[in-house]
Amino acid sequence: MTLFSLLASPVPPSTGPKDLEPLSPGLWVHPRWSRALCQAGLGEFEALMSTQQGELLRRLPDRENRRLELPGPEGPVRAYLKKHFLRCGPGPWASISPAQNEAYFICRLPQLGIPTVPLIAFGERRYPDGRWHSLVLTQELEGFEQLDEFLLRRFPPRQPGPWRAEDCHLRTLVHQVAQVVRRFHSLGYNHRDLYCCHFFIREESPGRYLVHLIDLQRVQYRRRFRRRWLVKDLAQLTYSAPWDRIGCTLRMAFLREYLGTGKLQPHQKRFVRRVLWKAWWMQRTLGPYR
Repeated sequence: MTLFSLLASPVPPSTGPKDLEPLSPGLWVHPRWSRALCQAGLGEFEALMSTQQGELLRRLPDRENRRLELPGPEGPVRAYLKKHFLRCGPGPWASISPAQNEAYFICRLPQLGIPTVPLIAFGERRYPDGRWHSLVLTQELEGFEQLDEFLLRRFPPRQPGPWRAEDCHLRTLVHQVAQVVRRFHSLGYNHRDLYCCHFFIREESPGRYLVHLIDLQRVQYRRRFRRRWLVKDLAQLTYSAPWDRIGCTLRMAFLREYLGTGKLQPHQKRFVRRVLWKAWWMQRTLGPYR
């Protein structure tokens, strides 16, 4: 049985990526990283799943995130390890694991023109007592920042008066993020955690950006009954964008670019109202983002 042969709905039918090779039972690795993992003592699924190396970023009952350093051909390389701890009942698997879902889409989305993070390894194992453990290991996006942090660092708070060059650069970034979201949704996907922190940005030169989408463990593929999921994605992004950088004008510019129109039609206005209402509801119930 090959990697991704267990993929089922909501992952779309595909021949599947062929980037990874089995390194040990339950662990698949990109060939260029096999030696590095073995040198670090992480060439087995259990070794990766139980490692305490590196920096602990977050620990919850069902998952853990760590930052590691792996030996690379040109020196140490920073990587991120995401572990999932689930329990399931007896019988056949009801669904794919979060790590397998993320590994699949990390490989799949760049083929469709949506950059994401480089995948190093993926692993999963189901135990007789009902434990279902899985992991995904990715390489750091060097020189990139989270969108929300990039906005706060790169652009000053909004000021009244005529537009400046920095405002044009900000509008360019807003349009570019909207284009990524539009393509992602038009291909039949929804993210379910489409907050600003899951877009990573690097500015190649003033006003020229690279935009990568990350944290794909909950991505779904669906061609029907999608409206509520699209609204949810867009509302999460609207809610998490800092108001002192992204005002009403830029938010509407984002939505028009996403919808691919200069003037909203009545049905598009209804859709926009639902997005803005959902974002308002999140603000009221959850409080300010972060």
